Amino acid sequence: MALEVTFGEHKLTDWITVLSGFTLFNGADFDVTTTDYGGNGSVFVDTKFKSKTIKVPFFAKFPTVQSYDDFMRILAVKEPQKLIFSNFPDRYFLAIPKGEFGFAENRKEGKGTITFIVPDGTSHARAYKRITDYREENGHYIFDIENNGTAEAYPIIKVKTASENGYVGLVNSTGITEIGDKEEADEEPREKSEMLFKYTEGNQGIRTGLNNAVKNQAILNDTSQRQDSLLSIENMWGREHMRLGAYSRSGGNHCGTATWNIGGGLYDYIWWRQIFWVGLASQAGFIKIMVSDENNQFLYGVETIKRSNGLNTEYNFLVTDGQGGYNIKERWTFNATHRDEDNPFNHTRGWSDLTRSDDNVSIYWFGSQFKRNYPELKGKKSMKLHVAIGTVGGYELGTHIYLDGINYRKDKIPFMYDIPNAFSQGSEIVINCQNDTVTIDGILKLNSVVNGSNFLKIPVGRSTLEAYFSTWVTQKPQLTIEFEERYL
Repeated sequence: MALEVTFGEHKLTDWITVLSGFTLFNGADFDVTTTDYGGNGSVFVDTKFKSKTIKVPFFAKFPTVQSYDDFMRILAVKEPQKLIFSNFPDRYFLAIPKGEFGFAENRKEGKGTITFIVPDGTSHARAYKRITDYREENGHYIFDIENNGTAEAYPIIKVKTASENGYVGLVNSTGITEIGDKEEADEEPREKSEMLFKYTEGNQGIRTGLNNAVKNQAILNDTSQRQDSLLSIENMWGREHMRLGAYSRSGGNHCGTATWNIGGGLYDYIWWRQIFWVGLASQAGFIKIMVSDENNQFLYGVETIKRSNGLNTEYNFLVTDGQGGYNIKERWTFNATHRDEDNPFNHTRGWSDLTRSDDNVSIYWFGSQFKRNYPELKGKKSMKLHVAIGTVGGYELGTHIYLDGINYRKDKIPFMYDIPNAFSQGSEIVINCQNDTVTIDGILKLNSVVNGSNFLKIPVGRSTLEAYFSTWVTQKPQLTIEFEERYL
């Protein structure tokens, strides 16, 4: 049977036939380092493997220039793609073409060689190995792991908390990763935190949040929009979203709003997930997440707003000016497309949060937390939380302008209470050693990683990985280890 070769999403062997002499058994490119110390011989220092080269000799017919162009279009990639050979169907290489074909043409057919470079020097198992079994000793987990590859693997470790927890420590022979605070206590005489509501998927849900809200009585940063439309629920991508229902196309701005009472405090934590993705450059619209004070005046909040034609969209943080108005304190922009590099609010992402500590605010934007001080907020209590989704100036509303979920936590309530720990019940911590990231409930949190930590590897052969948690947890979390075996 002829060898099949797939590169990216395309089968190369629809264009070429692989010739005899092709092999993947050309070994790894080992690089050995030695040092001379003045005597006879050298002293071994280190060895590592470098990138791998795969040469694919082929025969091809290009009956038309178009067929040649189609073939080149497949190979003209900007970053490595999955390269799969049918004689190794359970593995793939992350490869990119290099150099010329050396094509010897006669009447639009001939022989040549495609040279692929594999930067990491390995092939990858196409299926992840998943490990959930462990034994427990002295309050910590021990996982027995077998890596049948010939190179170290990079695990993705998921921790799902069953109760509050302040610390996760992972240890194996390659290093240690620590998240949170090992010394964090569970109880002490201090202020408490209280989660007033969690209208998220898997909890009460955004539909419940909308049902529990007061409609079209929101206090927003301005009065440029008329609250004359209703919010509704739409199901898409396997989850429910709050969106704007029927709305007026007449001039001016129109919106529907939802308001929840949050009871008055100086310390707020707001988490939400939103989608802001237009289908046409001529569409516009906004989402506002706003907080009002005890005098029913706008206090602070964020707005995502597209005002006109084009893709440029603003993400603004707003603060009261103390005189019934507002000032834009921070402004970021993005393009409201489906692309990850353009838009933090496409349908696969969209997580955001705000933390207020009296006059100090931490704002999440595109993977980073921005901490700022705003004297205008000092001593002013947060009383109500508002959401508005609306239109701008008669433009058609953006195709996907949704709110998927919203949570509100009030912090520092004077009370003897359980400390709000780093990881609340039901939180998911993902330590991704493939791309050196840590997320907590979908938000990048590298600042939660303890100094001196490193991202672990899974050694070749048999090894163990130990997991530690806060000593006071009432229920141990669920932990899953996944990794692709890799081969030199």
